[in-house]
Amino acid sequence: MAFEKLKAAFRDAVGKKRSAKQEYVQFLGAMLVKYPEIHTVAYDPRTCTMTMSFAVTGEITKQKLQYFANLLIESIKTHRHLEGHRDQPRMEVRAEAAKDTMILSIDRDIRDLYVAEIDLMADLMQDCFGDQLLVQEDAAMTDEFIAGQEALFGNLLDTARKTPPSQRLSGYRDAGRVIVYNGRL
Repeated sequence: MAFEKLKAAFRDAVGKKRSAKQEYVQFLGAMLVKYPEIHTVAYDPRTCTMTMSFAVTGEITKQKLQYFANLLIESIKTHRHLEGHRDQPRMEVRAEAAKDTMILSIDRDIRDLYVAEIDLMADLMQDCFGDQLLVQEDAAMTDEFIAGQEALFGNLLDTARKTPPSQRLSGYRDAGRVIVYNGRL
């Protein structure tokens, strides 16, 4: 009888672990659906860092990149201050060239990341880069589905902030599909 209880407890623990992994995979998937501006997203459990990458086409000057980075950092700090958060967010903005595209990456600590901050990032990307920003909306996704993913994303971000994932996760878009998996891009 004791052995049966032990087996049942093990099955429950494995099921919870699997469900937590699935929840975090769903979190990144919902993020990519909610934010078609985000090209790729990756999470590093060693540093609890979420890296969101945006693709911008054409020539971008160093001055414009510096302007964007400063604007983003100051906007996030101001937003956090207005929301009552007194700590400075751990954030890094960097860019690298890839063929005719510039990849802008924003690293943020997931433990103090909020939906409104990601909304602000996406809005500032649109404002600063306009038509140069690659936005990968999928026409096959219904408004209902997107609205459901947006609501789900907020809940999943709250969970991830309180209990950060323990595994490395990566997500991207490929031929109209959102793909998320454990591991690096």
